[in-house]
Amino acid sequence: MRACDGGTPPRAAEFRPREPRLPLLAECDVCGSEDLAEIRCKVICRNCRTILQSCADL
Repeated sequence: MRACDGGTPPRAAEFRPREPRLPLLAECDVCGSEDLAEIRCKVICRNCRTILQSCADL
């Protein structure tokens, strides 16, 4: 095993949140929050963590 050379380790691709693909979905049906995110092809509410759209729906 090698000793660490002090350099920074390579990073995975930076996470870049995007707007949901469906602009019609403007708020959460459960809590009414507008803080939605698309993560791994699912649209979720960041407030209550409800999955609003799944991969099959997109």
